[in-house]
Amino acid sequence: MNEPLSCELSNAGSAFTRRSGLLGLMDDLAEANKSNQDTINMGGGSPFPIKASREVYTSLFQELANSRAEIEKLYGQYSAPAGNQETRDKLAGYLRKKFGWNVSSEHVAVTNGNQAALFVLFNMLGGPNESAERNEILFPLIPEYVGYQNLLLPGLKVRAPKPSIQILNDHLFEYRVDFSRIQVTEKTAAVCLSQPSNPAGKIHSETDLKKLDYISNEKGAPLIIDSAYGAPFPNIIFSECPPYWSENTILLLSLSKLGLPGLRSGLIVASPERIAAFSKFSTSLNLAPNSIGAHILTELVSRGAIDHLCSQTICNFYQEKIAFASSKLISSLADTPCRLHHMGGGFFIWLWCEHLPFLGRELYSRLKTKGVVVAPGEEFFLGLEPDWSHGRECIRISCALPDTQLNVGIELIADEIVDAYR
Repeated sequence: MNEPLSCELSNAGSAFTRRSGLLGLMDDLAEANKSNQDTINMGGGSPFPIKASREVYTSLFQELANSRAEIEKLYGQYSAPAGNQETRDKLAGYLRKKFGWNVSSEHVAVTNGNQAALFVLFNMLGGPNESAERNEILFPLIPEYVGYQNLLLPGLKVRAPKPSIQILNDHLFEYRVDFSRIQVTEKTAAVCLSQPSNPAGKIHSETDLKKLDYISNEKGAPLIIDSAYGAPFPNIIFSECPPYWSENTILLLSLSKLGLPGLRSGLIVASPERIAAFSKFSTSLNLAPNSIGAHILTELVSRGAIDHLCSQTICNFYQEKIAFASSKLISSLADTPCRLHHMGGGFFIWLWCEHLPFLGRELYSRLKTKGVVVAPGEEFFLGLEPDWSHGRECIRISCALPDTQLNVGIELIADEIVDAYR
């Protein structure tokens, strides 16, 4: 897996092909899909194929297939650099009506998914310019999404302060932003976080987001909020938590966790100036964004179906999965010093095995030999200096599985951990 390549590569080529947590996760996913149907893949971030949402999408695709003129337009033409104008109009109208944001279509662009969008944003904002060198992306709270590390061209780096940990009870804990350690400087290209956080399911309060926005804006850096699991869609959030946005905020939205990962489609909401720059940079890479994803989203918004689909179908589905798996883990690990992160949203469980007798990567390896794949925790502590042993005591567990697989997987994980402490 991820063996060194024999061909000679540039610095950028080496940076994007060397072993990483993201490539490891995708390799595990591919391996589970092709070679061993008995593997219980609890490591990757693939959404569950929820029956009710699949029926909605199948119906929309069937309508599209029955309209020859419409489907030929979608696959036979490039969209505009910022994406389909109707999609941008509809989303801006939706955001104005639902949240009262002062946005127009000039604040919206269609993307080829959040991973591609973040590559553009990080490298568009970071690096030398006429007046300074903004060479770092600041993550105010780790653990953070493992894929961010793979998005920086040589010369850019990530930085993250150590978070504080609050023990909630014998079974739960929560990471908190330690503002005494947050340093936004002239070298900071952007401050970036996921909401809810991937992997821990942390929900950042509006107060914390406003504070981060303010200190970022003081240094001319935007606050990037990656809402791949959050509001307004797919809105896999288990409490009342409206999305945050300001003219200094760049909000990323994704269709993947709506159940459409194969379309590689999403949107960003930002100031018109940043949208214009993003669209030009993205056009140089991709020519145009995906048209089919934009069409599906436009139909969902136009028909008033997006909110019900998210809150009543998708969120409820994952909340039940999380509740079941969390309860089973807490019960099975009651006699160990393990704790779960308070789950605010998403479909992962973040498990901290304090004083684990061996590293989380060894736990990952042991579980893999038993047919269960999880994500080792140390991969998610990007940009932290000095090293922190806490990350090697954690694993991320996906709950986006059928009930039978989820039940067996949780049992195998718990048994392995109990044996380790014993």
